[in-house]
Amino acid sequence: MPRESIAMSRAEVLEFLAGQDWMLLATLEAGGAPTGEIVSCALEAERLFFGVDPDGRSARNLKRDPRACCANDRYPSYYEIQGVSVHGRARPEKDPAPARRLSLSGEIYSLALDDVLSFDFAKIRDKL
Repeated sequence: MPRESIAMSRAEVLEFLAGQDWMLLATLEAGGAPTGEIVSCALEAERLFFGVDPDGRSARNLKRDPRACCANDRYPSYYEIQGVSVHGRARPEKDPAPARRLSLSGEIYSLALDDVLSFDFAKIRDKL
């Protein structure tokens, strides 16, 4: 029997991401190996914005290959574990206005929320 979904709705994903100010950013090294770092983030207009060190590994990797995965979770207790990952191609943001509005620093990129995976363990409790 297939498992019932514990994925969040689009509205739940947006609410979750709106409450986050950091995430794990995964990028690809030149040889194809994945690497990750914690970066600041903010949600605006259904895009996930994040700032990276302009001289750092993530900026270098994104300039060469824009494929990225951004992941965030929270877990106050077992049945409150939630997580969202956003996959896509990071877009460099040339306009400084979003960075100022969102209090982000560094080189700013964003991802559209087109490929999202999510889970909410509270939905397990509802089924018990």
